[in-house]
Formats: sequence, structure tokens, C-alpha cells
Amino acid sequence: MTHIKFEIPPRPKARPRFANGHAYTPKLTTDYEYTIAQEYLLKGLKKHLGAISVFITFNYRIANSRIKTLRHGDICTEKADIDNLVKAVLDGLNGVAFLDDKQVYKIAAEKKWADSNSVDVMIFEREEDNG
Repeated sequence: MTHIKFEIPPRPKARPRFANGHAYTPKLTTDYEYTIAQEYLLKGLKKHLGAISVFITFNYRIANSRIKTLRHGDICTEKADIDNLVKAVLDGLNGVAFLDDKQVYKIAAEKKWADSNSVDVMIFEREEDNG
């Protein structure tokens, strides 16, 4: 199992933009994916070569104005769409934590309220995942 926690705010993958007949990914998204890749590389974690399952938790900091109504660990049904959050993380890890995101055969993700913004990723190789 590989476990990494990124101390960055969760950010969804933005839709492609078009200019002069060509599609491009917005700079905020490419910068976010680059940050994820660099943090993974800096930790010296291995690249997975086989089938993997990925579990991601997106932690959102509780605003001071809501501290009395929300608790750490409560589910978050606000903020970005979870599928766009997952896509940004997988694209950032693509070619770094694994050869290609087609290796992912199972994925689970959740959004929670927390004390700070972060993205927590666990990657299991097929023989480790028991299921």
C-alpha cells in the first residue's frame, strides 16, 4: 500500500477551454496536477505497475463561521463535484504513481469536513487489496 497526504486544498478538474480551434486545460488545473505529481515524487514513493485500487479523502477546512454546526469528520455535500476532484488527483498521479490511470480497477472517494484542507490518497496493488 502507498499512502500520501497532500496538504493542499481539494481542487476539481476544470473543463477544457477552447481557443483558436484547440482545446487546452486551464492553468489552475495544470498547476494543481503538477503540484500533486511533484509532492509524490519528492516523497520517493514507488510507481505501481499492475492493477490498483485508489481510495481518496478530500478534506475541507471548516470555516470559523460554521465551527458550531459542523464537526471534524462530518460528510461534506458542498463544494466541488466528487468526480471532478477524483479526476484532478488521478491526472496528477498519472505517469508518476502509476503508469496510466487505466490501471485503476476500483476507486472510492469521500468529502469530509476537517481542521485543514488536504487530500489523502491510498493506493493498493491488486494482491494487497483483498477484494
